[in-house]
Amino acid sequence: MSFTALIIMGVLLSIGLLAVVLRLSSRSGIYLLGFSLIAAALIYVGFAVVGLANGSAGSSWIAFEIGGLVFYGSFAYLGIRISPWYLAAGWALHVIWDTTAHTGAAFVPAFYPGVCIGFDAAVAVFTVYLMLRTNRN
Repeated sequence: MSFTALIIMGVLLSIGLLAVVLRLSSRSGIYLLGFSLIAAALIYVGFAVVGLANGSAGSSWIAFEIGGLVFYGSFAYLGIRISPWYLAAGWALHVIWDTTAHTGAAFVPAFYPGVCIGFDAAVAVFTVYLMLRTNRN
């Protein structure tokens, strides 16, 4: 499957999360977007742990991924407690994380970065849309 098709698949998969967010109260939707950002970072920690077990990743990858979890967890926390704009930034930055750190990494399934890029970008844009819509009302 082409990388473009994987990105499109990620965008399509994001529709489920975004539909749920739209059905929730504003505050609950923000919480869901924040915890989903943490989950996105946790997935890479899981890949690194499996990679350590099967020899495709070293312990430095686990430390790196835990650092990413703390980084994105911070954006989730700030997005929930201070401003959802931090969530939009966290999701947008996660696209860079997928692109620079994980495309071609031996312990990450080859399809995953493309799907995650599409998913993350769609959620980031959607979060900006929600903020702009809320600020107009």
